[in-house]
Amino acid sequence: MHKIMIKYHPVKKEIHFLTDDNGSFNEVKYTDSPALEEYSPENGEFLLQDQGYSFFDNLQEAFLGLQNTEIVFKGTKIDYEDFQKMVANYNRHQEREGSEVKLNLGEFIELPDVGAIYDEIKSVAGDTVELFESELSEGSTKDIFRARKQKLDDKVTDIEQDNVNLCFVGTYSSGKSTFINAIIGAKILPEKIRPETAKMFRIKHAELPTVNFLVKTNNDAGSVASLLWSDDLNKFQFTTNINDGLKGQIDKVCQKNAGKPRHEQMRSLLNAINEMPNSPCEDGVCFVEGMIDVRYPMDIQSDINFTFYDTPGTDSNSSEHLRILKDALAQQTNSVLIVMYEPVKMDGKGNSVLYDLMLKSQADSSNEDGVTIDLSRSLHIVNQVDRYGTTELRDALSKPIRLSKNVQDVIDESEENEFEYDLQDKRVFYVSSKAAYCARAQKKGICDLDDEEFIEDSADKVIKRKYYRNNHMADAEFDTQEVIELSDAQFEQSGSDQVSDQLYIASGMYAVEREIIKYAEKYALAVKAKGLYDAVLYMMDGVEDECQVIEEAKRLEKEDLLALVAKLKTDMIADINQCTEDFKKDIKAKKPEIMPAEISLIQTKVTNASTKAERQINKLPRIVLKPEKIGEKNKAIMENLNDYIHEVDAFYLEKRATILQQQMKVLKKKIESKIAEYKEIDNSIISKILKIGDTTIPTSSISSIRMSDYINSEKALWIFTTTDKGKYKEEVFGEFLAITGRQHKAYLKEIDSVAQKKAEEMAQQFIENIFRVSETLEHTQEEAYQAVREQADALRCLNLAKEKIATLEERIWRGINE
Repeated sequence: MHKIMIKYHPVKKEIHFLTDDNGSFNEVKYTDSPALEEYSPENGEFLLQDQGYSFFDNLQEAFLGLQNTEIVFKGTKIDYEDFQKMVANYNRHQEREGSEVKLNLGEFIELPDVGAIYDEIKSVAGDTVELFESELSEGSTKDIFRARKQKLDDKVTDIEQDNVNLCFVGTYSSGKSTFINAIIGAKILPEKIRPETAKMFRIKHAELPTVNFLVKTNNDAGSVASLLWSDDLNKFQFTTNINDGLKGQIDKVCQKNAGKPRHEQMRSLLNAINEMPNSPCEDGVCFVEGMIDVRYPMDIQSDINFTFYDTPGTDSNSSEHLRILKDALAQQTNSVLIVMYEPVKMDGKGNSVLYDLMLKSQADSSNEDGVTIDLSRSLHIVNQVDRYGTTELRDALSKPIRLSKNVQDVIDESEENEFEYDLQDKRVFYVSSKAAYCARAQKKGICDLDDEEFIEDSADKVIKRKYYRNNHMADAEFDTQEVIELSDAQFEQSGSDQVSDQLYIASGMYAVEREIIKYAEKYALAVKAKGLYDAVLYMMDGVEDECQVIEEAKRLEKEDLLALVAKLKTDMIADINQCTEDFKKDIKAKKPEIMPAEISLIQTKVTNASTKAERQINKLPRIVLKPEKIGEKNKAIMENLNDYIHEVDAFYLEKRATILQQQMKVLKKKIESKIAEYKEIDNSIISKILKIGDTTIPTSSISSIRMSDYINSEKALWIFTTTDKGKYKEEVFGEFLAITGRQHKAYLKEIDSVAQKKAEEMAQQFIENIFRVSETLEHTQEEAYQAVREQADALRCLNLAKEKIATLEERIWRGINE
């Protein structure tokens, strides 16, 4: 019988195909068969458990039928057990379809388990660090090594904490907080929060609840506020000294809620903290920076240490929220992304972080910032399904999702601004997080009136529909079937007398919880190993880049090199500074080529808001029949005016980064064009000078203003009962125009100020690159012997390190009995 071999490793996330040639297996090139080409590492990571009938059909096509072919599987024991089930399921499918072609699973060649490979990668990382530390000569190469070694050290520290991070992202209406509350088993996170005050929460399990957050005033270092639950006092209390005003404010919340159930007190506390400003205020009021760290007992049944990240909505127009979301993702080590959707709002504009993560989900998911998110195993949750009918749900998922990329996040004009993200090949779960929470609350006896009402009105419907039966695990039919059957079995075991258990399972949350635990137990260590492996390669790349600069310096004669350095330090820097000064003058002069169209759109938004405001103000009654209603009417209109002001602010925050990024792009192109004129300088040196970081736009320092700060209901009543009503309307409208006018001037002033500062920072990045390259070149020439020795040491270390990596690669793919 003919043989083929399939090799798969969960750390590498690669699959290889080999054919038997007289007792020796030879690798098949992916390009040799169109049916195999999609599985090439060049097309992204391969996840065995996501494969289904189409994968085996492609094998049939690639190897001209497998009826008389034995499949040898080489992989870890866990993956082999999954592969066995997949093959058996495919054969049953073939039988149902009336096909006589079945797969023959033969020999199993066991690879070391992921734990053993992780230990080997860690050993290679340690050996490589020790090699570079002891053998590299002191100099620029060793400095770069040490800088990158710190990244590796940080990665190891994070990994050794043995956490599995679950990072929840989605729009404000997707129900992230309700979902997390259901998993925790207590309603502790604020729900239905106002987008303008949203913060990020990090939640870990602990028997004794605590809350920690950083409090700052303007630009001071800040202090950590810590609150601890006291069983004796039946409330939260401070364990640190912080700003008296803030302490009094929080103490008042704690005292007001003392004696209530613990989870209600936690929610009130977190809600109060969430309402505090996210950034410095003009009046010097304290603000909360970073994330809110929460410890609370969790119901999720597992020995794994889970950490939940609840992030601001991805549809926020706030640049501050975008920063918070980026910070959350930058802290992810050994993480899985959980993307939340509301069924009827699947399409729409997403922010750059979510866009780029999804777009690159088939690319390498670890980078120099230490982010290791297992995108291939990301879970996609269609939440709040109890609100919609079956037809609506099917319609919502019958077409790919259209995701948009914010204009300000397009660095390369050739990039796509919009793309389709088809959930049909993703791991998708249908969930009613409201039903799941109510089920948990009922079982624990902590239902409030809203929970009891939901159970009375909707429990029967949820139990009948069993939302988990709509789940699908990418293309893996067997995995999908197994997930559904597991929930079915648990549902039957719970019995009709255990309504809360049945409700929890039928809500779909049980299936998600089991998948999260399975991920942690079976696959999380593979993500750790991959992250550590990539960090080692990143460290080695820095050393190799520096060696290339030294090589170019060796190629030049002394006189040529000195002339080159002089040209870099004088002419090129002068050109960069001149480009920057010209750019800053153009900004001040507001030249059209430097002023994006979005600036005029802000003015249009202000004008439109004024028109809407005038219409609202004219709705005030001309004749006062019931003076007591004036305050109520005035308040409603004032809220509308405040909404218009907020819309203008939100529009500015949305367009602000677009404007600044486009302006910076103009400057960058000018400097790049000027540097490109230096034709006599080698491209390897030019490329290193041009390698600067992306422009980061700081959070806006402009505070929102409300009409209620200027006109109040008492004044309205007085005017309407004693003086001319038209005068009051004029005063209100005049105040509205004054506020939006001041805001508009503040917008333009801030854009100019940030553009000037960012221009100088960009120029400085280019100049720093010039000095760094020049220093390496001068060092090579002035201390030629030492530079050559430094390079020789580095190359020798690199070669030894590459040998270790090659040995590690061979070990990863070598069977335990080979």
